[in-house]
Amino acid sequence: MAFVRVSLDSSVPIYRQIVDQLKDLVASQQLKPGMQLPTVRQLATDLGIAVNTVARAFRELEREGIIVTGGRRGSVVAPRDHPRYSEAERYRRLSEALNQALVAGYHLGFSRDEIRQIFEERLSAFEL
Repeated sequence: MAFVRVSLDSSVPIYRQIVDQLKDLVASQQLKPGMQLPTVRQLATDLGIAVNTVARAFRELEREGIIVTGGRRGSVVAPRDHPRYSEAERYRRLSEALNQALVAGYHLGFSRDEIRQIFEERLSAFEL
């Protein structure tokens, strides 16, 4: 999968790099619902990493409802309307993630207007 790259020098675990990149690719619609993903073994070979590392990433992605794995069929990007959480849980999770971003923006010295501008720029990159 040419889109995914890992850095062995990063402080972020390799499986987490894969999870984060695939989530970004799905959210930006570079990977669309129903698209076939490479097998765990193939992606591990392509990236030059252990099969168990990719398997861990795929388990995490499946647990989060990003991909669906179906035995011999392999893994595909889950449909967007694949309801994984209640409305209250979805709200809680998004609020928590936005709060983390706002705290990071504060500690990086951004103003409210700068944070709003960055948010709008990033939001426009997604087709929600």
